[in-house]
Amino acid sequence: MKPEEVATSFTGAKPGQSVVQIVKLGAGRAEVGRARRELARSLHGWGVARDCADTAMLLTTELVTNAIRHGTAPVTVRAGMQASSGRLQVEVHDCSVIAVAPRRAAPGDTDGRGLQLVDVLAESWGSRSRSGSAKPGKNVWFQLSTLPAAG
Repeated sequence: MKPEEVATSFTGAKPGQSVVQIVKLGAGRAEVGRARRELARSLHGWGVARDCADTAMLLTTELVTNAIRHGTAPVTVRAGMQASSGRLQVEVHDCSVIAVAPRRAAPGDTDGRGLQLVDVLAESWGSRSRSGSAKPGKNVWFQLSTLPAAG
């Protein structure tokens, strides 16, 4: 698949079905905005509420930015939603085997807070090495619930 191609299995999941979107990105900073736009389009098509979609796009922006700045191209974004549980998972894969290392930004720093945002806003997140797979590198992922909070 070429970097500019987007694959979406389908939109409008039926109960119990999953929907998946895969976007392969190039190495430039402009790819961050493209990843966010493609995710926004899919989340809208899947019927995800605006506040949840905004959070997902923010967290995806952080992970894609990190992958492009600190990882190795190509970068792939995979978003999936399980319709029955309302669970959204976004994974960002890059070809670097260097582990994710959150850092503490000093008060005057203009960057270095991305993974802190992910940690606070995601229901869960993590990373896993893919060193033994056909596509070496790492995946950094987060999960959000797309269901309204009980209240």
